[in-house]
Amino acid sequence: MARIWETFALFGEPDALHGTASHRVPQTRLRHLAVVFFGIFVVLGFFLFTHYRAARIRREVEDRLRRREREYRVLVENIPSVVYRCVNDEDWTMRYLSDRAEALTGYAVADLLGNVRRSFGSIIHPDDRQAVADGVAAGLEYDGRFTLEYRIITASGGEKWIYEIGQGVRGDDGEYSVLVGTLTDVTDRKLATAALQRKAQEYARVVEERELLLSSMRDFVYRHNRDGVFEYVSPSVEAVLGYKPEEFRVHYRQTLTDSPLNAKVEEQTRQALTTGIAQPPYLAEMEHRDGSRRVMEVSERPIMRDGVAIGMVGVARDATERVHAANEIERLRKLLANIVNSMPSVLVGVDGDGVVTQWNRQAERETGTSAEEAIGQSIEAVFPRIQRQMDRVRKALREREVQASTKTASIFNGRTVYEDVTVYPLVTNGVQGAVIRIDDVTERVRIEEMMIQTEKMLSVGGLAAGMAHEINNPLGIILQSAQNLERRMSPDLAKNMEVALECGVDLAAVERYMMERRVDTYIAAIKEAGQRAARIVHNMLDFSRKSESALAPCDINALLDRVVELASSDYDLKKRYDFKLIEIVREYQEGLPDIVCTQTEIEQVILNLLKNAAQAMAETTDGRQPRITLRTRLEDDTVRIEVADNGPGLKKEHRKRVFEPFFTTKAPGVGTGLGLSVSYFIISQNHYGTFHVESTEGGGATFVICLPRDREAMARRMKDARPPQNMFGEGDDDSA
Repeated sequence: MARIWETFALFGEPDALHGTASHRVPQTRLRHLAVVFFGIFVVLGFFLFTHYRAARIRREVEDRLRRREREYRVLVENIPSVVYRCVNDEDWTMRYLSDRAEALTGYAVADLLGNVRRSFGSIIHPDDRQAVADGVAAGLEYDGRFTLEYRIITASGGEKWIYEIGQGVRGDDGEYSVLVGTLTDVTDRKLATAALQRKAQEYARVVEERELLLSSMRDFVYRHNRDGVFEYVSPSVEAVLGYKPEEFRVHYRQTLTDSPLNAKVEEQTRQALTTGIAQPPYLAEMEHRDGSRRVMEVSERPIMRDGVAIGMVGVARDATERVHAANEIERLRKLLANIVNSMPSVLVGVDGDGVVTQWNRQAERETGTSAEEAIGQSIEAVFPRIQRQMDRVRKALREREVQASTKTASIFNGRTVYEDVTVYPLVTNGVQGAVIRIDDVTERVRIEEMMIQTEKMLSVGGLAAGMAHEINNPLGIILQSAQNLERRMSPDLAKNMEVALECGVDLAAVERYMMERRVDTYIAAIKEAGQRAARIVHNMLDFSRKSESALAPCDINALLDRVVELASSDYDLKKRYDFKLIEIVREYQEGLPDIVCTQTEIEQVILNLLKNAAQAMAETTDGRQPRITLRTRLEDDTVRIEVADNGPGLKKEHRKRVFEPFFTTKAPGVGTGLGLSVSYFIISQNHYGTFHVESTEGGGATFVICLPRDREAMARRMKDARPPQNMFGEGDDDSA
């Protein structure tokens, strides 16, 4: 550099160069050149200097970065958590995972990166995925950070708890496109925390129970000398009787009330002091500081010294509530016993082996066996009538369901009685057994039969009237003809003599002939027989014999045809209209199976429905052809019978009450209001079927009967019977 400056100096000297004028360089130009060259050298030097310095800095930075990377890798590998970097998408697509991820998840890191074989989102427990997504979204929305705890499913199928701390990284668009953070296995901590919580809960429960026990203790300890004066009383006496211990330093007799419970206290104490033997615990009544009385259970023993009792030590426990509860239980026991003994039903309790545990007064009256004799004995031994129900009793005990048998007939003291037997299993508080209730329903059955018979008598009366109407016509003709025959043969009538002369017949000879041939006797016999037949028909109106009810298979289609034939001769019907003018439409299912029923009762029901339909259609004034449609078909295990008419139908308010006893829309004296009620009873109670009506005002009425096919079906219906939705109407439809 010094030589360069010297060269520049030469250019600046006036005599530096010698020669001709043409060869001299102007001084100003030389200076300019010097400045230019100097600037070039400066710039070149600065460039070389900065390039060298930048290269050196770059090398230093690269070295530092490599060193930092090594340090970072060592740091990451020594962090007990998994470090991750993932895309903020629904699968949490991983871009980086530290090596500890394999130990945490059981999956190779390469399998999780880029969702090669499995996405990280897929190993999150299904029950926690939504919570994880919601937690990340909420953290990013708040400050870009989030903290989560959730479960993952490892490659082996196990569960691990993960504690995640993460942060979002914004992209060029300002959105959180990348998530970074750590995943820590906190399974052991979770299990330890859960165990600790259980221990804490158990400890809290123990503490609570201890506190409860201490607060509920109603005991105090005492010691008195041989003279009976208290020398020591524990502080708990204040909680029990309201006295401070020092206030209790008195003779024990001063603490007792005048209750009969205390009559033997002094004697027991004296016995213990005399014999040195502890006496059994006893009850004593003491007075509380507030004046109330407390019943104490006292346990004490003598204090012995040198073989001599010098005093007594004991524990007094407040038993007031227990004694009162026992007294209340005893009172309730007596009350319940009085209630049970006052019931008109037989109530018998049995255990799981059928041994009698309860025997009320009605059971004593029915069997003649006292409760003392019956309790502890087998039910079959002391109540033979119940033997037929033992299968039902065992079934109730086995299945723990109520078993019922209605109107069970049995012979008692030479007469038939009907009983409802219900078995109620005892299924609570670990009690094994049952209560058998037997109700004598003989009178009820008799009344029901009387109701059925009454309605039947009404039907039979109508039939008798119809028969009288049909039979009386030919009887009248016969009797009138016999009478005219006698008059035509009598010589006492002038007309007879006149006609006989015209015919040339001797009427007296004819009369002798008839007498000789006993024709007059035959005519008299005809008159007598006709009059007798007339009397028989008349008596039919006042006579109806009760029929025996018997269940038997029955052809429903044939039964309906017989009832229609019977109805066609009903007098009441034909008095107002001709039943034969009603169109009868039969829509019978062929091959219908027989059903088990009481034929006469079903006939009575159908006859009553036909009669009601005929009477209803007689009131129709629109000129329509009266029509009754009879339908039968099989539905599951029942036979469905429909009796439909095209009469005026039923009003809504009438439809809901049509089966009520004594409800009728007929004029006074025309109907009793019992027909449909009795019919409903026959179908639902006697045959375990269903009976309802479908009708709209002006649209006719259809009465529907469903009868079970056999006894097994009856039994199922009896067990599972539920009242129809509306036994007095169409079910749910109130819009009609």
